[in-house]
Amino acid sequence: KISEVTKFACALFLLSFGFMVFVFASFRAIFHGHVSMLYVVGAYFLFPIAELCIMPIGLSLVTRYAPKNLEAMMVGIFMLASALASYFTGVISKIGQINFNFTTAAGFSHAAKVYLHLFTETAIVLGLCGIMILVVKPLLKKLVAHEEIGPKQEHEVSPAVALE
Repeated sequence: KISEVTKFACALFLLSFGFMVFVFASFRAIFHGHVSMLYVVGAYFLFPIAELCIMPIGLSLVTRYAPKNLEAMMVGIFMLASALASYFTGVISKIGQINFNFTTAAGFSHAAKVYLHLFTETAIVLGLCGIMILVVKPLLKKLVAHEEIGPKQEHEVSPAVALE
């Protein structure tokens, strides 16, 4: 069984790989002046797969570790955080919008270089986050094991106290 932490890291690696597809597309645009739509299809194939790795795991962890009487509220907060992240993704995308003259080769090349930088930085950050998650995985396992052991011990002790 693959742990939740490993699945999160794999999802970040998938996202990083998706942005690397855009990096290769940017290189092609700079050197050849045109790019196949298959780059976009390939990257947009990887992004939903990564999201499918993240969202169910996150929701499962929220319901598992939320206090019993606050589970519904914590799930709502999780969904609200997801909605806010999507909103801010749109805001950041508008900030990164490039208004160049794409009818000239110089404008197209300059835009491709800007996007190359953006996609490369994004891929590196996502890859480093995935590596960081794998590095702290033993610490997270200890924390999760400690959280899972705590309530069970209290439950096991309660009947013994009631018998005395």
